[in-house]
Amino acid sequence: MAALGFGLWVWFATRTTNSLSFMLSTYSTFAVHLILKVRVAAEACWHLNAARRERLLETLLITPLTVEEVVRGQVMALRRRFLWPGIALSLMNLLFLSVVLRDTRLTSDVHMVRIVSWISLGGIVLLACDFYALSWVGMWLGLSGRHFSRVVGGTIGRVMGLRWLVFGLFVLPFLPVPVRTERVERFLASWVALGIVVDLVFALKAKRRLLEGLRKIAAGECLAPWVHLGWWPFSIDLDDPGVGRPFT
Repeated sequence: MAALGFGLWVWFATRTTNSLSFMLSTYSTFAVHLILKVRVAAEACWHLNAARRERLLETLLITPLTVEEVVRGQVMALRRRFLWPGIALSLMNLLFLSVVLRDTRLTSDVHMVRIVSWISLGGIVLLACDFYALSWVGMWLGLSGRHFSRVVGGTIGRVMGLRWLVFGLFVLPFLPVPVRTERVERFLASWVALGIVVDLVFALKAKRRLLEGLRKIAAGECLAPWVHLGWWPFSIDLDDPGVGRPFT
């Protein structure tokens, strides 16, 4: 309901076609997407991290449940909690796109039409991919990490921080001033493509590690090397002896 209400605010804001309201609506929409993604990361990290902290994972060793069934239950819980908010944000993006495209001054420029389309439709694609990656990476780091705040930060950094790092180091310094619409269009397309690749790489790796390591961590075996290697510069708990080990 909050997302739909905000969508109506975006609709009314974009009814005024000045550049200030357009930028305000764009940045506000981005902020709402970011807030929801942070909530997904925190929720994905919390359950397995809390279960391990409270020694509930040890019960997995004496139950007939398979690792796949346990993980499937976590994924379904996240889906039930965040599916409708995600749909609401997607509708908000479509609403933003439809209202902006009614402005004849914008639709007369084909590059501007493509830019708005990339922002709205690309945002929907990245929303789904980020949800998928945040869920799997959050569950694995929540299971293997000790400190909840670091685990959440590490999840967000891996899934979304890498894109901003690439943007800050390799794109932003080379953008001409003033920025041409053709370059903005190519940047947005590259941004969406990079986000999809990063999400899939981290999600698939985390999924494999979670399925392989859940029972081992529940039994108290250390899986710290995966946390230390292959995830720089967003690794967490690098010198924490509790990574991958049972709490005492």
